[in-house]
Amino acid sequence: MLCATNANLAVTPEKNRHIEDDATTALVAGSGQSFEWAVQRMPGVVYRCAADSQLSMRAMTHGVVELLGYPACDFIDNAVRSYASVIHPDDRAEVVRRLAEILDAAAAQ
Repeated sequence: MLCATNANLAVTPEKNRHIEDDATTALVAGSGQSFEWAVQRMPGVVYRCAADSQLSMRAMTHGVVELLGYPACDFIDNAVRSYASVIHPDDRAEVVRRLAEILDAAAAQ
């Protein structure tokens, strides 16, 4: 599953628009830039995780350090911590349940 979150809430719409335009241009117009290049330019965090109870990260952008205070390499394959470990314990089961629900709905389409 590939997901994104924007940690930089102070970004102006004009700045966000410019970043989105650059990423969209690279992806849609085939300007020779890679998907990875476009993802790295997005503010916030983009990640790919397993649908397991630990939400094991397979890929994660470096913006996570600004959001959570831990480098992306800590989360990849749960090297130091799992993504689930930084979700409040009261919310963890619900997050995993909703993820499974979203994946099931996508698989049914």
